[in-house]
Amino acid sequence: MRPLGVILISVLLLLNAVIGILSGLGMVLLREELFPIIQTEFEEVAKGYELPQGIVGEVYDLVSIVIIALGLIFFLSAVGLFMLKNWARILTIFLFVFQLVYSSLLLVYDPFGIINVLIAISVIWYLLRKDVKEKFEGRKVSIEERILGQKS
Repeated sequence: MRPLGVILISVLLLLNAVIGILSGLGMVLLREELFPIIQTEFEEVAKGYELPQGIVGEVYDLVSIVIIALGLIFFLSAVGLFMLKNWARILTIFLFVFQLVYSSLLLVYDPFGIINVLIAISVIWYLLRKDVKEKFEGRKVSIEERILGQKS
């Protein structure tokens, strides 16, 4: 039986995956509408700097591909975590450590990012708990252990 926490974290990862994939695809499909806006903003921020021609377009394309890839990684992690695969538990911990560092760096600009920090800490703590780790070990429980509740 899957722990409730694992199910909730899987749903959270799945929501992140859907948002990431749709955002990346939106950037690709709506490039003609979005790119001029982003280019104007980028040029305004970069006034006074000599930038290579076409760098904004290359960065835009790269960011859209990275967002889609991250969405796929979140999806893979969600499915693996739901199936109680240990590699998915480790991948999820890695993803939330990244989120913790990223959100911590942005706290100066976004004070509500503390919510992301707290979620990341909670998920990491939960997935590192001994009882949760045991669920991911994949050790087969014998019928005697099930009936008697003993561990060898």
